[in-house]
Amino acid sequence: MRDYAAWVRSAITPATILRASEIGETWRFSFWDSMIIAAAEQDGATQLLTEDLKHGQTVAGITIVNLS
Repeated sequence: MRDYAAWVRSAITPATILRASEIGETWRFSFWDSMIIAAAEQDGATQLLTEDLKHGQTVAGITIVNLS
């Protein structure tokens, strides 16, 4: 965890959690996947690299890039 902590730049706030809930309900994602997307959206990301979500899908303005 200490090694990965340097990568964490998003402040998770109540607004982030509420947005994750909206994303989960709208796109039918798990809460944890929705939290990742909400944090990425909050930080202005345009792409999300993943092994779990559908490649090429755009969610909340973020393009999913599946690496598997």
